[in-house]
Amino acid sequence: MKDMNICLEDFNTGSTKFLTKDGANSQPSFSPDGEKIAFVHAKDLLGKKSSSELKIISLKDEAITIVLEDDNYNYNPSWSPDSNSIIYASRHDSQTDIWQLNLTDKSKKKISQDNTYKSNPVLSPDGKWILFTQKATKDSIDELYLLPLGGGETIRLTNTANFLEKPKNPTWLPDSSGVIYSSLVTLVVIDLQGQIVGQINLAGLNNVMGVFCDPKNSNAIFFKARPAQEASLNVYLYRVSRKTGAWEIVRKSSFFEAGYNVSPGGNKLVYAKPNKK
Repeated sequence: MKDMNICLEDFNTGSTKFLTKDGANSQPSFSPDGEKIAFVHAKDLLGKKSSSELKIISLKDEAITIVLEDDNYNYNPSWSPDSNSIIYASRHDSQTDIWQLNLTDKSKKKISQDNTYKSNPVLSPDGKWILFTQKATKDSIDELYLLPLGGGETIRLTNTANFLEKPKNPTWLPDSSGVIYSSLVTLVVIDLQGQIVGQINLAGLNNVMGVFCDPKNSNAIFFKARPAQEASLNVYLYRVSRKTGAWEIVRKSSFFEAGYNVSPGGNKLVYAKPNKK
């Protein structure tokens, strides 16, 4: 959407406030020190060659700083554990690569070296691995891969049988021991070799999206979905237990809330949504 802004929510009180006022803003990401939020600001949205900036909001004074501005479409910022650099995807023409931005001197380093289509990079909490999706060809299924940040061979984690079962909404477990993603109405947990170590059946729910973990409670997983039995298009934010598979509604949500990211303390949530007029 053209008008999306970054919204900060207190998980304890439910209070919310917008941190940006206008434009196409998305994909917010808390820094591990909890002091800043990186996000994407799209430019020339309707043009043939759209581009985007990476920006940072200081939560101390809500000042916004541009940290990366060029002619490429830069997206999916993900912080290093020391909060001094950002991993991101950058698309130029038909090629997308993964880069690292040093926030001290603004230098850039290309991490991925091949010419395949890559997206959605997320750095592991321990800073050792980059999780990303990749297509062998433009029209093939997105699969999950790991790339060692320090260098080494790419590891393929998933091998999907068909388009309907492709992995969506991948995110790291808080201890970096594995990855969780949604597939149809199932949450799937895999280890760093791609072996399935857990599955949670979400039968009765549709449109599962926005998966994220509580950094302080490895048993709690959050996601957004729509109850299959409801005739309306109501969408809710849910919490599910990895141990029992029991899920509960946290609050009502919206199809227009996107890019959930939780603070290191687990008490604040940031996402993009339209401003209320």
